[in-house]
Amino acid sequence: MKSDLAGQSSSEYSTANGNGAAPASPKMGYFDSLPTLAQFFILTFLMFLFFGAHNVLQEAMVALPGFDYAMMLGYMEVIG
Repeated sequence: MKSDLAGQSSSEYSTANGNGAAPASPKMGYFDSLPTLAQFFILTFLMFLFFGAHNVLQEAMVALPGFDYAMMLGYMEVIG
């Protein structure tokens, strides 16, 4: 059984508060007190939001007059 830093095993989380999230402690923030599924959906939404913003900014940058490095920008995005 895997144990976390607080010494509580991960299987005990579901029985501690019934929602599958880690029990709240003074050191934990609001996000950590949310159920695991809610955390997953919030992070997924934020990932798509920031990815969309990245694409909008990239398209705006490529549309600037005199910007001749669109192919290199694409290569650098794929490389990492």
